[in-house]
Amino acid sequence: MADSREISPIRMDGNVAENWRIWRSRFENYLKATEIKKKTAEVQCAQLLHLIGKEGFKIYKTFDIKEDEKDTFEVLLNKFDAHFLPKENLTYERYLFIMKRQQEGQILEDYITELVDQAQKCKLGDLHDGLIKCMIICGVRNEAIREKLLRNDSLTLEEAKEQAKIIEKSQEQSKQMGSTGEGATTVNTIKYNKNRIGNNRYKKTGRDVHNNACNFINNCTKCGKSQCK
Repeated sequence: MADSREISPIRMDGNVAENWRIWRSRFENYLKATEIKKKTAEVQCAQLLHLIGKEGFKIYKTFDIKEDEKDTFEVLLNKFDAHFLPKENLTYERYLFIMKRQQEGQILEDYITELVDQAQKCKLGDLHDGLIKCMIICGVRNEAIREKLLRNDSLTLEEAKEQAKIIEKSQEQSKQMGSTGEGATTVNTIKYNKNRIGNNRYKKTGRDVHNNACNFINNCTKCGKSQCK
């Protein structure tokens, strides 16, 4: 198998439980992508122990696994789950889920991703998609999105996510177009005012020329009297 498709060993720093969740998901995708998933459980176990890295293999050596279960893939995964994942407090995880709100400046897609990630820890079962959609409606900051989704209760989660993103994107585009329009209006106003000033100056100069011409004709240049002969 090509090395470029192999995944890196599990990280043992930081949030190890989250590191394991991510690594396990990547490993399961790797098995599918490389078609190792179609091979025997023994081969899958060997691949896991090879890719998990030196520290992960040390942990494996501490497991108490029955002889007839050593090459059982699900047993191996469950052993690592038991080691890395603390006993879940569903009440607390669900509390975190229902308290999530979109933060100021947070883009919608990031908020939805956080909801989905937290929902996976809550064991919501058949309510999974419906409750995520409900939390999007409750937690989103954009009133237009909330109203749109409330009017379409029959939308699936994917449809609701798509509708929300469309509204957010269209509002951003409208705002940009509005800003451009304001700039153009300002420029046109400046040009219009300049033209008015120019025209007024031209008209004023015309009157001055006319008046001066009349004075020149009607007043003698020698004595200053009107219509001097």
